Amino acid sequence: MSELLLETKSVSKRFGGLLALDNVDLDVRRGEIHALIGPNGAGKTTLLNILTRISDPSAGAVNFDGHDLLRWRVHEIIGLGIGRLFQHVELFSSLNALENLVIGAHSRGRAGLLSALLRSPASCNEQERYRTEAREVLELVGLEDYAELPVSLLSAGQSRLMGLARALMSKPRLLLIDEVAAGLNSEETKAVARLIQKLRDDRVMTILVVEHDMRFVMSTADRITVLNFGHRIACGTPAQITSNEAVIEAYLGRRRDDA
Repeated sequence: MSELLLETKSVSKRFGGLLALDNVDLDVRRGEIHALIGPNGAGKTTLLNILTRISDPSAGAVNFDGHDLLRWRVHEIIGLGIGRLFQHVELFSSLNALENLVIGAHSRGRAGLLSALLRSPASCNEQERYRTEAREVLELVGLEDYAELPVSLLSAGQSRLMGLARALMSKPRLLLIDEVAAGLNSEETKAVARLIQKLRDDRVMTILVVEHDMRFVMSTADRITVLNFGHRIACGTPAQITSNEAVIEAYLGRRRDDA
């Protein structure tokens, strides 16, 4: 089995005259937390959209666990083992937290639509199993007390956690996370960092996270890839990235007395 779970080779994406990604190589190892950072407009979300087949690359190749990912359609990605927390979380506001998560589990259901409509024993058993799993996931993200409450009552930060919980319901092997710390206070951010590390350690999950909070990134990531204007300018451990001159100039910035 290859050490790499995900690999992109020379991926480019053009939107008319704008080159959003230019020959980007990315390699994500099994069981690691890999951060993707860079200034606004660097191409981070564009790359995630390609990895989840929302967008096609203009050139390049993407391999996931031995599969040519570009041959798979967007609705097949979850079944392949890729989950995603989007930057903007859309929840079913009229449903409670538990119901939102049960819906997220149907992507791997086997009972079928007709069976669900007829409330067959197989469908009922499946639904009960999903509800049990949903309660476990809510406890994992710290929202167990909100299981029976409408998600419209959740704060912005709690909604982010609900989005993460919903992504976990598909039981992904690779979890893509876009700006999970957005809307969270410092204590919530630390709790999410611990949760992501727990997912890696206890569930042997591989995580690719796009994030602007550098304290979060440096304390959580095993390796970091840096994009700038669609180019990959560095890849390495947090220590290597913080001492990389190209990264300092493009993104992290210099202290005034170093200038």
